[in-house]
Amino acid sequence: MHARITGYAKWVVLILAVLVGVLLIYVWLWRCTEARLPETTGPWGAGRNILTVVDGARPDPFGSGPVRRLSVVLWYPTKPQKDVAAPYAPGRWTEALDRANAVNTLVYRSVSRVYSRALTTPPSGGKHPLLLFEPGYGKTALEYSALLEELASRGFVIAAITPTYSVRATVIDGKIAEQMPRGTVDEDAAPDKLEAGLRHKLLPVWMADFDSVRTFLLGNAKFAAAIDFSKVALVGHSLGGAAAVEHCVHVQWCSAAVDIDGRTFLETETTAAPRLLIGVSKERAFLSHLQSIRYQRAATAPHEAVTDIAWLFNPMVARLTGHAIDRPARTINTIATTAADFLRSAWHDR
Repeated sequence: MHARITGYAKWVVLILAVLVGVLLIYVWLWRCTEARLPETTGPWGAGRNILTVVDGARPDPFGSGPVRRLSVVLWYPTKPQKDVAAPYAPGRWTEALDRANAVNTLVYRSVSRVYSRALTTPPSGGKHPLLLFEPGYGKTALEYSALLEELASRGFVIAAITPTYSVRATVIDGKIAEQMPRGTVDEDAAPDKLEAGLRHKLLPVWMADFDSVRTFLLGNAKFAAAIDFSKVALVGHSLGGAAAVEHCVHVQWCSAAVDIDGRTFLETETTAAPRLLIGVSKERAFLSHLQSIRYQRAATAPHEAVTDIAWLFNPMVARLTGHAIDRPARTINTIATTAADFLRSAWHDR
């Protein structure tokens, strides 16, 4: 009997070893396959330029530098081209994003195998509205490429900010800058302490980053010529969305704000600028308590569906963990349509 059990155990071990081997081969092959972001649907192409913005008037509150330095991805309308496959993460951004996802290497595709629709041609077609965009906590601007390329193709200039030292890795002037304790919060802290960290530690700095980038663009002749500064909106996802709707209360130049699936910390409603909260996830905690912020559901999907995760994260693992996104390109398109329609309506009614 003992010999028979031992024989069964050997077979079980062998079968498990084969299954693990097959799984590892599948993961390796998946990581090496190419993925392309969806083609844009607007009349314009989506140009892209990555800039470093230096605000000499602000010491960096999260780092040790005497000035605040930000990586900004600028998407803009340009002459359209079909079937474009551009590097998703140019230069050292490939290393930065792969390093940021190193802890999840087995479930994240290498960004060197991902391609966007970005063009290198200059802006064209006169002046366009400006969207200053901030990501969710821990995300970089490039991880929203599908959404922001789609908005650029519809006639918007988007300056997407990566908050320095609040993400695992960013690239400033060709050098990788990793997160710093002062730029992060303890995500395992009690809810009240977590909220206090987000509200009082991160949000004021992120809000000031909007000002830094707008001021930089005003003085940049190359790109200012393509921007209509009478139509400037603040847009963001999650914590970036909270920063957008709150900062719009405090600056006169903000003519509208869009919070995509974020919560709000606002305690005042004193602004004439229209604001929209776009619902994506099912979590009711994201809803605003302020009646002056319009709410519109665009999709029923995971909170991360706003990002490029559908093209970066292993679909089998996403399905097993409940993070699968059905028709991700359609979800991105719907979110872009909801935001674009709201902003054009807001500016038309002025």
